Amino acid sequence: MNREERQQARTDRYRELADNARKQSEQCYKQSEAMASVIPMGQPVHGKADRNYREKIWNKMGQSVKASEKADYYERKAEAAENNNAIYLDDDNAVEKLERKLAELVKAQEDMKAANKVVKNKKLTEEEKKASLKETNEYEKTASYIAEIVNRFSVILAFQQQRQHQPYQEEAGTGEADESHTGKGIHD
Repeated sequence: MNREERQQARTDRYRELADNARKQSEQCYKQSEAMASVIPMGQPVHGKADRNYREKIWNKMGQSVKASEKADYYERKAEAAENNNAIYLDDDNAVEKLERKLAELVKAQEDMKAANKVVKNKKLTEEEKKASLKETNEYEKTASYIAEIVNRFSVILAFQQQRQHQPYQEEAGTGEADESHTGKGIHD
């Protein structure tokens, strides 16, 4: 089972746990409602047995809330597992993923450099700068373009370093990972 299959299995497992918790929450809620329906609204507490019965209703509603919170937790876990697009070195296609991600980052870096040149060009008017930035699709990012350039550059360097130290033995053609690097990866 490769990493994508394990990721999909994990996502499915969390979704199933969330569904079961939702069903349990709904069941507890209905039981609490059914128990509470026998007590008329505004009825005062009549003795210890009545107090215990109302406490059972309260506890059953609490179980419903806890199960609902548990369902929310598992739904968040499923979403996180589904959206995990980290590149792990023990992936069969880690090299291709790293190269594709590096190409995307380099292109984004070049676009930001072009936007930076436009913004810093003193010969252009503000309208010409805006028009030029719209052409490079970087107009929306001009407020944070410098920070983004620096950040992208550091990410590109990290990818390049990881690519140089990737554990696959391409020349030998074995395709097996070095055990000391298994499980480490770069996250988006």
